[in-house]
Amino acid sequence: MKKLLLLLLFLPSLVFAADQPISFDFVGVSLVSFAEATFRNILHRDYVISPEVLAMDRKVTVSVKNVDPSRVAYFVENILGKQGVVVTEQAGVFYLEPYSAARSEE
Repeated sequence: MKKLLLLLLFLPSLVFAADQPISFDFVGVSLVSFAEATFRNILHRDYVISPEVLAMDRKVTVSVKNVDPSRVAYFVENILGKQGVVVTEQAGVFYLEPYSAARSEE
């Protein structure tokens, strides 16, 4: 919990210079914490996380420097996708659900 608190305090400082590259430094955080931190503090987007994703017990470490601000959403979606989470957008809200649930809706 301390890591998440420090992370949430640190992330807003990353977004003040919108035209500057963004760096990610997440060490052993839950996938849900990563998603919440990035959608809320970096992308400033509304989001809904499904109960199935909330129940996932996965941790990620992301240490990447100099992501172009125009590519951050794609970068985050790609990381989540590699962990089995599909991100879809409807009416300006991003929905995060497991890959299996998204496939069954098609």
